[in-house]
Amino acid sequence: MVEIEINDMQFYAHHGCYDLEQKVGTYFTVSLRLKYDATEAIKTDDVTKAVNEIKSGKIEYRLDKTNIIHCPIGKVSFGPDKLKENLDTLMDAIVKAKPAATKGQYIKSVTVASTMGPGVKINANKFTAAPVAE
Repeated sequence: MVEIEINDMQFYAHHGCYDLEQKVGTYFTVSLRLKYDATEAIKTDDVTKAVNEIKSGKIEYRLDKTNIIHCPIGKVSFGPDKLKENLDTLMDAIVKAKPAATKGQYIKSVTVASTMGPGVKINANKFTAAPVAE
């Protein structure tokens, strides 16, 4: 885990709903501590390669202790087509990572949710169906 800490950062800002508040600003002091998992970022010294992998769609997902996968697939600004494409790409990567010795149902359920919103269940069979031979 990498930790970024900002102590007593001061800035001046205009804020508020009333006319006077929008004309007369206030000084603010902020302290902030962020922790994030940088294990993938610190594995290489080749910044160009790391950035190109991310731009080309490298997918990183992790499991929690109950084998639930948490992975972002987009932002609010993305359209429905882009979100669907990202979800399909993520699910393809998960299915391809399935060990050959695994028997039975590999994906039990799929739920997509916004950060603080309710989850929407998706049919898991869509992602686990065997490919049709031509």
